[in-house]
Amino acid sequence: MLVTLSLPLQNKVSVAGRRSSVRYTPKTELDYGTLLCWGTNTVGRQARPCVFHIFPAGPPDPVHNCSQFNLSATDVNVRCSPGFDGGLPQTFIMELYDEQTGKLVANVPVLWARSLPSSGSFSGVVFPLNSKGRGEITPISAVTLRDQAEKRTGVVVSIGGLVVNLCSVVVSIVGVDVNRGSVFVSLEGMVVSHINIVVHAEPLSDRRGSCAVVLSL
Repeated sequence: MLVTLSLPLQNKVSVAGRRSSVRYTPKTELDYGTLLCWGTNTVGRQARPCVFHIFPAGPPDPVHNCSQFNLSATDVNVRCSPGFDGGLPQTFIMELYDEQTGKLVANVPVLWARSLPSSGSFSGVVFPLNSKGRGEITPISAVTLRDQAEKRTGVVVSIGGLVVNLCSVVVSIVGVDVNRGSVFVSLEGMVVSHINIVVHAEPLSDRRGSCAVVLSL
């Protein structure tokens, strides 16, 4: 197969078997544009040419359609659709700032930031980069979830001469049966009865009838 080109590219064509190649170096802006190639053989000429668009290399176009996925308490993962790479290999940079302090918390060459504070709100940018420069920025926003492993502060309640230390948040306690090892509690307005507990009684003072009861739910 031969490739037919108009001058001045005709002398830039090389043929190796069924493969034809053209190689040239653009010198001016007029050397960029559309390159049309026709193949020919003993049957005839190619009806529709192969079309190649030649662009000068430059900074990449901005990303678009960015969204956060795989939400967690410490990581931010962002997915974006890339724009035109400017004719060169491109990479992507993500910068995240804490919305409350304005402090930069991440500047990474991937769209994945790790070891961030939980329950955080962040604003930031994503931009592409190649050897010709940086593309325009694309604003983003992201959050981290609340850490479910965080310890809750115990609640101390005094009932009928007993000091009760609860290891979970309880709205109200409606009854305690120390002898049977059961407790009646109200959680968010719902009464839950006869929850088995482990009761440890320790002297609280020299007063009769006073003791400390620790409920391990």
